[in-house]
Amino acid sequence: SRATEDAKGRVNDQREISNKQFTKAKAEEQKKFDDQIATLKKRTGLNPQQALTEIMIAQQSGQRRLETRTQQLKQ
Repeated sequence: SRATEDAKGRVNDQREISNKQFTKAKAEEQKKFDDQIATLKKRTGLNPQQALTEIMIAQQSGQRRLETRTQQLKQ
């Protein structure tokens, strides 16, 4: 029926909007993560072991934040 077709269209439109929001939010989190790592890599005056440790911690933290945000957006 026409009502069913309209409902399907609205659902598809909403799904498309949600997918775009998901993609945008994920890209924003990825950029924050990339920026943080780039900043750490530019730092000077650290011994190599300390720099590597800080980068690894930031990567783990950033990955967890990205995964959390991804899960939130999927709901």
